[in-house]
Amino acid sequence: MNVVPGWMPSGWDEPEPEPGAYGIFQEAMRDWKKNVVELSTMEGTGSRNRMLFVTLYSILEAYLSDTIIGSAMEDVGVQRKMLKLEGLKEKQISLETILDKPDIVREMVKTTLQGLSFHKLAQVNGMCEAAFGKPILPGDRDERALVMKSIDKRHDCVHRNGVTKDGTKQDDITSDYLLKLGALFENMGVTLDTAVRQAQAQKFVESPVDDNQGA
Repeated sequence: MNVVPGWMPSGWDEPEPEPGAYGIFQEAMRDWKKNVVELSTMEGTGSRNRMLFVTLYSILEAYLSDTIIGSAMEDVGVQRKMLKLEGLKEKQISLETILDKPDIVREMVKTTLQGLSFHKLAQVNGMCEAAFGKPILPGDRDERALVMKSIDKRHDCVHRNGVTKDGTKQDDITSDYLLKLGALFENMGVTLDTAVRQAQAQKFVESPVDDNQGA
């Protein structure tokens, strides 16, 4: 069959997130830190450093996406909390639609999450706190500010060759900056993985026990 670029057959399903996202994240971060040591330059304006910076963001975004979407697809409780997201909270579904498509809520949550930009860390932070009971951004004020400022810096590096809207060159993406931000992102990854595991464990503890089991 000849496939037109950009076209997908009707009924095409986006693939589910790959399991084991945290382990993959850890491995990617190890490789990234090696690249920083081997490839980065001392100055904060070089293109190598900008590319390493953007790569760091891509690693975090992929991990956040796989973990959050994967958890929502597995857990109805998480799906229920995601229904408060913009674009879902106003949705109404007819009973007939539910009969025809019993997984429609799950698919709507999945589609909405796949449409999010996971580098918008404030939004992701609020989502994680609502769904898993814990924010992922650093608690320390200075560390949190560093992470939040990096969001606009990422946009400048991806879209404007590291130059701000007013024409100022981003000049502080040094190797030290990269490693410090990388460590903060790693901590965020640990926080999310721990929160997800704790939420899963709590669900198991709270699940009703069948009195007839083992009788």
